[in-house]
Amino acid sequence: SEYLNKGSKLFISGSYIASDVQLSNVLNTNKMNFIKDKLKFVLASNHAVKNGTVVNISENFLPKDYNFNFVTEMNDSIYNAEAPDALKPVNESKTLLRYKENLYSAAVAYKGDYAIIAFGFPFETIKNERDRIKFLL
Repeated sequence: SEYLNKGSKLFISGSYIASDVQLSNVLNTNKMNFIKDKLKFVLASNHAVKNGTVVNISENFLPKDYNFNFVTEMNDSIYNAEAPDALKPVNESKTLLRYKENLYSAAVAYKGDYAIIAFGFPFETIKNERDRIKFLL
């Protein structure tokens, strides 16, 4: 909270960024409220997709209809995202990316007193290096 309250920017990614807290056997209201109120998303679905095709829906983020893939199958070169989260935007955040398989929200963003981009899958599992670089620029 201190970091964000300074007007900072934060990029978050991972398969379980919402489901670990929201589906835990131990209810932690403080963590759930932090994710909802500060990070601006909640869990829409765990195990959101089986294939890793993602499409852009925000022309302010990437070119219109831009799509890419992330690793969902076991392989020898990188770990796979076997259970990506679908993230529901809340509190003025917006969906940036959708999973092509079912159109669940794959990434959300918020820009206000601070800025957040959250991916429901691990950034490093994006297959094409060019795609990873495009996000970072």
